[in-house]
Amino acid sequence: MNGTLNGAVACSSMLLLSAPRQQQPSSRDRAIARPPPKIGPQGWQYDVRGHVRQCVDRYLELARVDETKLRKVTTPCIDDHHLPITDFEEKGRLHAEASKIVLKILYVARLCRCDLLWTVNDLARRVTKWTIACDKRLHRLVSYMQSTVEYVQVNYMGDVPMDCTLALFCDASFAGDVVDSKSTSGALLCLVGPNTFVILDWFCKKQGAVSHSSSEAEILSLDAALRMMGLPTLNLWDRVIDTYHGLVGPASTTPWRQPQVHDIDWVPPSLPPLSVRGPSGYIRI
Repeated sequence: MNGTLNGAVACSSMLLLSAPRQQQPSSRDRAIARPPPKIGPQGWQYDVRGHVRQCVDRYLELARVDETKLRKVTTPCIDDHHLPITDFEEKGRLHAEASKIVLKILYVARLCRCDLLWTVNDLARRVTKWTIACDKRLHRLVSYMQSTVEYVQVNYMGDVPMDCTLALFCDASFAGDVVDSKSTSGALLCLVGPNTFVILDWFCKKQGAVSHSSSEAEILSLDAALRMMGLPTLNLWDRVIDTYHGLVGPASTTPWRQPQVHDIDWVPPSLPPLSVRGPSGYIRI
């Protein structure tokens, strides 16, 4: 997501949806240990709609198909069980040019469209062994991107660090790959609070071993999520809390909220909803 902040990519942008930026507290404020004044929710939007349209146009050019062939769909992938076994053995029509479109879509998925990540990851692993099944999966993915071109990622922040907590959601499929029966791990790391919901990171990673049960696959997913995202972020979050304590002084005695890890199948009622009412109305995410 940092790619949208440095302005290097013309088709990506960040949109501030709320009040002006708050001024930093002065040295006098820090001296008398007075916390900075509270502000309303601020939101920002990661917008790659232009890049999504470029991906669709590039696919139509490489596949030599008309835009009318892209029908409206609600999911980015196809169930492998719906494809004949011969589709996984015969070379696909786009085998020589698949990387030109797959890596372009991978950039979008890694930047701010995590709903595309599973499908494009699977296609990226098969660029050198492209089959007819990959042709069908890519067509379905581009059809989904055409149907959801207006999707953007919106986050909002309206609390001090002491009122926020880290929430790590993780889950796994079970034997989702019909070729090698391996499962896939998925995780989403968020910063949440009464008026805060910020997506920090996510991943979708194929497991290296075959799991013998769904519980085993989910334990492997939890291990990967904690090792790759949870524990490194805890170190950073401790620094944030220490810095905030030093900024507002010892007068602030609010205990910081412990990070939480949740299975995606169960979401605790204490977490905030995925929308908040700000000064100018609801901010969606």
